[in-house]
Amino acid sequence: MEPPNKKIKIENTKLKPPKNQIKIGDITNVKEKEVVPMNDQSWIQELLSQKELTELNSGKWLSDSHIIAAQKLLQRQFKLISGLQPPYLEQHNQFKKITTNGVQVINENSNHWVCVSTIGSVPNTIDVYNSMTKSKISAHIMKQCGELLRSKRKHVTIRSIACQPQVGGSDCELYAIANATELCFGGSPCSAMYIQDAMRNHFLSCIVQKKITPFPRAGESINREEVIFTKELNIYCLCRLPEDKRQCMAECSQCHELYHSKCAQIPKEVFNKKITFSCLQCKVAKA
Repeated sequence: MEPPNKKIKIENTKLKPPKNQIKIGDITNVKEKEVVPMNDQSWIQELLSQKELTELNSGKWLSDSHIIAAQKLLQRQFKLISGLQPPYLEQHNQFKKITTNGVQVINENSNHWVCVSTIGSVPNTIDVYNSMTKSKISAHIMKQCGELLRSKRKHVTIRSIACQPQVGGSDCELYAIANATELCFGGSPCSAMYIQDAMRNHFLSCIVQKKITPFPRAGESINREEVIFTKELNIYCLCRLPEDKRQCMAECSQCHELYHSKCAQIPKEVFNKKITFSCLQCKVAKA
């Protein structure tokens, strides 16, 4: 993300704050009720532009810039947590493989955000925390889960985990960030009950303080039935990703593994059934 050319003047931001919302120039930590001075604008400018700060405080949908800012804070505090990568890397299959202590916020079809994690799960399994809990795991989410796992096995397991459902349609980003934060701190989104009206203020306070903390909760934790459903995802090819409907796949005539046309550079004649296809590994083994 490119920083703005002009110096941020947060105290002059024109806002239309909702009820009980904090002012950007006089940020109050929701949990501890401590006033945080705005004395290091260079750090804030590194994370978010003036426009993005205003969006955060005005109730609008957040963008990938806000997700990146939150994950940068988590990276600074939790060096042993893998993942926390810019969400746009998924567009070119550039997510790095995460370990058994992995957390990542991902985007679903450009209109929804969820948190996924391998913390507490068995190998080759990834958990999805979706604040739209009644929605199914989309093919787009499954593809990204496969990309993050990069398993050598024939399939991976994706589990939809119960978590607090959001109210309304504009705070999924905050719930994804809150769930990612909860996991990094060793908590469980399955039992968390956040105060939704306080989430934006809290995140803004974290930006200013250069430190992210668990999001404010409403009373004691609750007990939810953890796993909503489980999905087995078949993965293929050199890339270890699922089937991609945007490109054809061909089966190796020797090992019978399926390969994406682009990954294996499969000629068109294979799909016209004029020639058979052998993958590079089988060709090398036969030579």
